[in-house]
Parts: sequence; structure tokens; C-alpha cells
Amino acid sequence: MTAVTLSGAPLPGAVSLLAAAPIASTAPIAPGEPAPDGTDTPLVVDPEFRKRLDASIREGLADAKTFAREHTIGERDQVADWALLRMVWPPKTDDEDLAYLHQVEKTRTPAGTARARYWAKHGLTDEWEAKLKEYTSHAGPAQALAAEKLLHDALALVNTATQTGKAAAGRKRPFVVDESLTLAVDKPGNNPSYPSGHTSAAYAASIVLAALMPDRAKEFMDTAAEASWARIYGGVHFPTDVLAGAKMATTITSHLVRTSGITPIYGTAGGDADPAAPAKVVPRRRKRAAAAAAR
Repeated sequence: MTAVTLSGAPLPGAVSLLAAAPIASTAPIAPGEPAPDGTDTPLVVDPEFRKRLDASIREGLADAKTFAREHTIGERDQVADWALLRMVWPPKTDDEDLAYLHQVEKTRTPAGTARARYWAKHGLTDEWEAKLKEYTSHAGPAQALAAEKLLHDALALVNTATQTGKAAAGRKRPFVVDESLTLAVDKPGNNPSYPSGHTSAAYAASIVLAALMPDRAKEFMDTAAEASWARIYGGVHFPTDVLAGAKMATTITSHLVRTSGITPIYGTAGGDADPAAPAKVVPRRRKRAAAAAAR
């Protein structure tokens, strides 16, 4: 498959997003909800593919930094159109992508298939809204509303860009190109393959969650990687669809986060807040200093 070309080194302040190990987190798939197969074992992301995925994130972060340098705060919403203009077109042939999908196809297990089906059903919004509650249950009313708006804005803007990219690229799904490829999940709707919508949603949400709960950034980015890998594992997306979705979502969402003025909270792991032991809130002045240092 086509190698990912890095646009530059990781950006200052972005290290926490890229500190994840090359396999997915072992956290439960949703707060308080057992996995469909009765276990909490996540899909294991191919380590080599995870390197390519993280490289796409670095490219997206670099693009976001370039956009911030060239545009004003008032032009914030233009980042989606700008990210689309930076979208790399799919490979000229699907041969290498298809060969990889057939390799993954041979590794499927009943438990892995159940996980992939979970992500197909809940990976666009449900999973991320459940995780957002772990922030809002510790936050004040104004903070909670701001966090909800940021997540919903990011998902909506990234989805619009993704659907526009799909229409422009017009790439057929892998199971349409190669009818011998079996699927582990239900066939998605009749829309193009590139870039992956589940992937762009996963990274949009996880970057927001990582900004809201920085001490859990690794957990969220690992979860995004697993959700993205599930699309390859399921046979419904080419690997390059996933890489494109991750990059686009990172560019758009990291800029939204950078300009949002959100207040991070630490110590949210474990679900509902304990009023006797409130989570640590980062003062706004310290947050502004950190944001300035990251620019």
C-alpha cells in the first residue's frame, strides 16, 4: 500500500495524542456496557498499520497548525473546506489495499467480528456521547454545555467534509470492487468509500475528548484506532480510506479545539462524579498559556 508521507515532526502540545501504544486500549467498549460477545477484549490493531495511522494524525496536526497560521479566528469554520482541499486522492489502483484486506480477512474470529459489529452500530455517535458524560458529570453547567457543543460541532463539521470528500472521490467500496471479499459486518449504505466516515467520526470525537480529559488522551486515541481498524477488519473500507478519514478529522477538530476555550478536567476515569472528591479543573489562565506555547 502507498506509504504515508509525513508533513513534519509532531507539533508542540500534540504529543499526548500520539503517545498511544500500537494496539488498542483494553477499556470496556462503552461505560458500563459489556461487549456483545460477553468479553471486553478489543480488536488488536496491526502495529504496522497503527504507525501509518499515527503518521496521518501527525499530518493532520501539521495542516491544522498551518491553517491557524494563515487564518483568523473569525475564519474558524473554513477549516473544513481547507482540509478538503488538502485531501489526498485515493490510489490509482486498489490492488495493494485489496491484498491487505484479504490478509486481514483470514485473521477474523467470532469475538473480533462481534467487536467490529459493535463499532459499525455505535461508532458514529453513541460511543462518544457516552464517554462525554464522563466529563460533563464532573463539570459545571456552563462547562458541560460548552463541551457538548464542541463535540457535536466537531462531529457535524467533520461529517459534512467527509461526505463531500466521498462524493468528490467517488471510490467504490472494496466488496464492490472485489466480490470475493467477505464481510464481517452488514453492508453500509450506498455511498462511496473514501474517506471513511466511521474513522473521521472516531478521531473527531476522540480529539475533543482528549482535550477535555487530557490525562485520558491515550485511552481515547487508542479507542479511535480500534474503531477505525474495525472498518478494515469488517471489510467495508480500504486501509487508505481510513488513513484519509483520520487525517481530515484531525485537521478540522484540532483547530476547533485550539480555538474553543474549553476547560480541561483531570481525574474523570470511573464514570459518575463524586461530589466529595471533585475532579481537578485547569485554571483558564494556565490553559491559555499552554495554548500559546503550542502555537
